[in-house]
Amino acid sequence: MLIYTSIVTPFYIAFDSKTKEKTTMRIILDYGSDATFCVDIIINFFSAYFDKEDNLQHKKSVIAIHYLKGWF
Repeated sequence: MLIYTSIVTPFYIAFDSKTKEKTTMRIILDYGSDATFCVDIIINFFSAYFDKEDNLQHKKSVIAIHYLKGWF
């Protein structure tokens, strides 16, 4: 999905911005890639991780805080 996004998005911004018309396949692929990234974020919020002291963190609140601190 990253390869698709990194190749297709600049192409459509540079060459297809004047038509504003999306094909059905492009709509399906765009929504599919968005859904894939949303599922990835949800899975990360429920996945345990090892902290700096090699302790396995498995509490959902600690995991959420860890990932939210990474975004800001």
